[in-house]
Amino acid sequence: MYPNNDLIYDASIVLEQITGLNVTEESRRKEYDCIVDINGYDFTIEAKNELRKENKGFLLTRLEQLSSLTKYHTLHIVKYIALEVAKKMKENGINYLDVTGNCYNKNKELIIYIAGQKVQRK
Repeated sequence: MYPNNDLIYDASIVLEQITGLNVTEESRRKEYDCIVDINGYDFTIEAKNELRKENKGFLLTRLEQLSSLTKYHTLHIVKYIALEVAKKMKENGINYLDVTGNCYNKNKELIIYIAGQKVQRK
């Protein structure tokens, strides 16, 4: 199992619980981490541990690469996303989902925006 699979599954479960949408994963290791189907809409997944303003440049470069490799919209699944980065991503139309359920996801017919979900301490 790849290390990011747990991250993808955890975030998918939380999204499904919060929204009631059907979320399924298809782990195909090619140039991306996974394909996730959200209520019939497929997304190429790029999973990362965290997104901070310091690695924003890498993210934008990776977005360009992924758009040429797949026909699906890209969804970034992260364990942690800095609030400032989440706001910038939303402003720029970049889809994201974190493991607490914070999400911006826009497709032609599917729009999901969830903010304010807090990290649960173990």
